[in-house]
Amino acid sequence: MAPYAGVVYGASYGDDFGVPLLSGAGGFVEDMVFANRQVRHAFLRKLLVLVALQLLAVAAIAAPIHGNKPARKFLHANPWVNMAGNKLMGPLPREWQALKGLYFVRLDDNNLSGPLPPQWSQLSLLSTVNLGKNFLTGPLPGSWGSLKNLAELYLNNNMVNGSLPEAWSGMDSLYFLTLDNNQLSGTIPQAWGAMRSLRFISFHDNPLLTGCVPAAWRGRVRFQGKGTNFEYVASLSEEGVLANTGLSGWCSSSSSSSSSSSSGSSRGGSVVQEDGK
Repeated sequence: MAPYAGVVYGASYGDDFGVPLLSGAGGFVEDMVFANRQVRHAFLRKLLVLVALQLLAVAAIAAPIHGNKPARKFLHANPWVNMAGNKLMGPLPREWQALKGLYFVRLDDNNLSGPLPPQWSQLSLLSTVNLGKNFLTGPLPGSWGSLKNLAELYLNNNMVNGSLPEAWSGMDSLYFLTLDNNQLSGTIPQAWGAMRSLRFISFHDNPLLTGCVPAAWRGRVRFQGKGTNFEYVASLSEEGVLANTGLSGWCSSSSSSSSSSSSGSSRGGSVVQEDGK
């Protein structure tokens, strides 16, 4: 049977739906959409193995299938995975570091746990990653700062802890970042002020997050407030933007221009009010 390339949609409920398609004779999967299908742990294990085997073709590896018969078709250069709104459990697979063409991942609204894999920093084409509404823990991997094409990153409503990596200032394309409802601590690195593409961010409900907000964001970045139904505002004093955090307002210009090599560069600078006084 000739290989196929196409989109695989979950068509029914249960642990095993979609597996025959994924492991069919001579088959390659281009895109996977398993959103809101109540996928459970047993299916996730099978899926991860199949994904790892078949999506390796994204890296232009001409892997043989069914004996020595080579594949005549390969995966689309930029595959995407959508398994949002299921009951997936367990850790994020670090093995996905091999899926070099992966550019879109939605695993939000599941029961995933464990740390964010530092190995995903090797997925240089990633553009959108949505991991919100899970039970993820551990620190934000500094290695993800090398993801130059990452434009949207959703980490809200998890249990991620630790400090904000200064290395993330290297995310040149990052446009949308949600960090609210976590357990982050420390200050916002002033180096983040240099994230030239950043336009939307949320960080409310991180009680241990302290210091001030980079002045370089003023007039450029909008903030989501608590309970605003995804509305973003420009003012730090409105709509619960700083709700349940230790953040005190805008940093002074002198604080923003200084080095952020220590937390004192954020916390020690004077704080300006909304009117600039």
